[in-house]
Amino acid sequence: MSALPHARSRRGGSRSHEELWIAALDTHGRLRETRLLARGSDDALYVGRSTLLRTALDMAAHSFVLVHDHPSGDPTPTREDEAMTLELRHLASDHRR
Repeated sequence: MSALPHARSRRGGSRSHEELWIAALDTHGRLRETRLLARGSDDALYVGRSTLLRTALDMAAHSFVLVHDHPSGDPTPTREDEAMTLELRHLASDHRR
């Protein structure tokens, strides 16, 4: 099982839309499962925070990694990417208490 299914298509060409993937990890940091969470447009993607966290719980993830692409090819996180990362880190840490 590939930890990053989208990486395969990267080798075969670029996409014209963003995709957001979640990789669920077990208590030892090993990959349990990956899922495509959302497909967006060429420069934006939306997934609700509750949908994302519910998916992680449904996957029985002890922890999770989010991966998404920028069709432009520029891997630099946007302000929105950084804000969502901080918000999810806060929400997930509140859930673990």
